[in-house]
Amino acid sequence: MLYLGHISVGLYLVHIPIICSASSGLAVCCRQLPVSTINAALWGIAAATVVASIFVGHGYSQVFDQLAIYWSRRVGKYVRANVEAL
Repeated sequence: MLYLGHISVGLYLVHIPIICSASSGLAVCCRQLPVSTINAALWGIAAATVVASIFVGHGYSQVFDQLAIYWSRRVGKYVRANVEAL
């Protein structure tokens, strides 16, 4: 749960597009299949979207969140050094 808390912003931003893409892809591919097969496919898509959302959320967290933290710390150190110099 702690890990999910660290990547929660990434998960929040990517889970809906992943779910919409997967479900619309399923709707296009499974139009002619029987309902029982579609229900089984829905469970598979649900599991795949959870895994994909965590994976993409982790990538988003590493690329954007960590980069923002890094640059904000650098700017903070620069500001602190210049304020102390005054």
